[in-house]
Amino acid sequence: MRDSASLSSSLSGFTTRIIASPYVTFSHSSFLAKLNIPVVWYLSRFKNDDATHRFHAPHLELDLILSYRWTPALYTEVNAGLRREYGDIYDFMQTPFRTSYFETVIYGTGWLDSRKSWYSNAMLWYRNPIMGKSSLLTLSYNRSENSMQRNESVSDSESRFTMTKGKNSQHQFSVMLVTTKNFYDKHLELKLNASYTFINQECRRAKLPFEVDIHQQNYKLTANKTMFSKRLSIQLACGYGQSLSSYDFLGSATHNHTHTWTANGKISLMLAKKWELYTSYMNQWLNQEDWHWDKYWDTGMRWISGDYEVEITATNLLNIRHWITQHYSSIDSYRYDYRLRPLEITCNYKYKF
Repeated sequence: MRDSASLSSSLSGFTTRIIASPYVTFSHSSFLAKLNIPVVWYLSRFKNDDATHRFHAPHLELDLILSYRWTPALYTEVNAGLRREYGDIYDFMQTPFRTSYFETVIYGTGWLDSRKSWYSNAMLWYRNPIMGKSSLLTLSYNRSENSMQRNESVSDSESRFTMTKGKNSQHQFSVMLVTTKNFYDKHLELKLNASYTFINQECRRAKLPFEVDIHQQNYKLTANKTMFSKRLSIQLACGYGQSLSSYDFLGSATHNHTHTWTANGKISLMLAKKWELYTSYMNQWLNQEDWHWDKYWDTGMRWISGDYEVEITATNLLNIRHWITQHYSSIDSYRYDYRLRPLEITCNYKYKF
């Protein structure tokens, strides 16, 4: 694999990875074991106005897969391995870039970043289509080490991110469950998604190191129902999410805690063979320091005949002018307030050829 990049006339270069991946496989009855040992040769060359940077290095990676089928409906797989990666041309970009009205980023330090990562995953999968049951449980643990740390300096006029040389480690543990139940006689499908993630990582602010812990959990229940020979379909979904980040900086303990509730629905009705009427409604309750309620409603009608399609949509029927979302970046949380277009009606014509 070969990547190339250039930045005006002052910075250019390339990276090349040559990979040979021998493997060995053992199988017996319902058991399978496979060991991959990729041999990777990494070559890079970057040139700027001051110097030429070259890096050539071979290394080994590992990838172990173990699987066992207990019954035709129950399957288990475990995999673990080691990966090693190196940086790219961004590591030599030391010019400040303004990514928003408040944020400035300096991507590089003038030397090549290196990253080691150890990963492990365990999966338990159950599937019984006759009974309409399906479940997937996944556990994973990942650890990574970088040779660079991200440093943030905050002032009244800007937030500046720079990279500094130094060991930076991160640990991540996650659990995910997806389970589905079909009631064929009632034409109903229920689906549950649940996940939990814990992250521990090293950070720097004002060139001072500290650690941050992040806990995130999300739950979502979805119901899909069809009626009248699938002419009417109804989808309802509700969800809950929670995020907690905590860190101790300069002897001051800080906690950021956010709750998010969602409730969405969509109805589709086939009025005739070629005519469809649909509507969707979204609700979101967001709480960090105070509660905020967002809602959004769309509707439309579609006619399809062969390669032709005509659609009339009415968006933002409630004429909501703002939509707020919450985002996280390391120790910081950001609340974005998006300005929405007012009530709008559009007509679209499509032709396939």
